Amino acid sequence: SHENKADVFRTVVYFRYQDYWNYDIFNKTELEFIVPKVLGYMDRKKNIIQLQLKEIAVSAVDRLGNESELKMITIQ
Repeated sequence: SHENKADVFRTVVYFRYQDYWNYDIFNKTELEFIVPKVLGYMDRKKNIIQLQLKEIAVSAVDRLGNESELKMITIQ
């Protein structure tokens, strides 16, 4: 939620698995996003690697590209 919803043009969701940050950008109409607690992938040697979700951060962006302060959530 944002105190001035009319000012929000986009929402950015940042997520950190172990030491790796990534993000997705959403339109103001997209109000839900599911971030898996475990991210799995196969490395070059065909080993399955599982990364644990550690943090999520959310910010709002206005039409001029100004980004709000991040709201951080630490995952236990």
